[in-house]
Amino acid sequence: MKRTNYFILVASVMLTIGCSGQKGSETNDTTIVAEEAKTTAFVPSGKGVEPIVLGMDVKDIPASVDGLYDSVSAYKDWEEFVEYYIYTFTSNGDTVMDAWAYDANYDKVFNVASINIYPKANVKMQIPEGENHLNFYDSSLEPERPE
Repeated sequence: MKRTNYFILVASVMLTIGCSGQKGSETNDTTIVAEEAKTTAFVPSGKGVEPIVLGMDVKDIPASVDGLYDSVSAYKDWEEFVEYYIYTFTSNGDTVMDAWAYDANYDKVFNVASINIYPKANVKMQIPEGENHLNFYDSSLEPERPE
């Protein structure tokens, strides 16, 4: 009888160890998939890199986008009676993008009119010869300058 109890105890321990090892393996696989998703480069469209695109309202700019940038700051300026904002996007302390936003209709709604993407950005891109960044620009999103 004692021998039967001993075998049941050993079998239980082995089953517990075996199951706990498999659970850890599944977690590691999930972690690997999540890490691969973070390192996948973003693909630019004709209007920028989602979610930062030409024409978007600056109120819709996310505070961070996993894998693209971890912080964003805004600087307000003006020239020739035209207000604008410059948004700087950083990842691990490096500037990866910036965007210029204007109030084209003078209604206090600022929309992105220009986007620059720099080489340290996690973006699949081909920078034009002689340039140090990829640029997206739409002049129709800038206000007319008073003469």
